[in-house]
Formats: sequence, C-alpha cells, structure tokens
Amino acid sequence: MNDNVKLVLDGIIEQFKTGDIPEAITLSMFPVPDLPSSSWSLLNRTAMFVAGTMDARGYKQWRSVNRYVKKGSKAVYILVPIFMS
Repeated sequence: MNDNVKLVLDGIIEQFKTGDIPEAITLSMFPVPDLPSSSWSLLNRTAMFVAGTMDARGYKQWRSVNRYVKKGSKAVYILVPIFMS
C-alpha cells in the first residue's frame, strides 16, 4: 500500500477511535458549493476535514484565487481511483 494512502486511511481510523468522526462526516455530507473540493468523493472530503481544513486545493488552484501556500504548510492527500484495463 502506498504510504500516502496509508496515512489518509490511518487518520480516518484514528478519528473513529477518538469519536471525532461524526463531525467530519457531517461537514463532508454538505460541502460548500463554491470550493473545488465540493466535487470530491465523500471519503476525500472526510480526509480533508480529518486533516484539519475546510478548503483544500492544488497549488495552481490557490494561485488562481490569488492565494499562496504558506511556507511549512503540509499537503492533504486524497485517494484517486486507478482503473486497470
């Protein structure tokens, strides 16, 4: 398993253990419509809230709204399906 995938899933499992997952799932169920992450899957929106943010974007998406990534900021990893033919 990829280290980033394990990191995301471990974070969600930890939220279940501490009992904090209901808030993250509640926020994930009703995303803010004008954010890029509102089109993400429920699991990825939950991972975003578990990581402690309500707005996650790629570097170019931040630049397009005249915002910049702060030095020392950490990435939020999302899961992307891989289709094999």
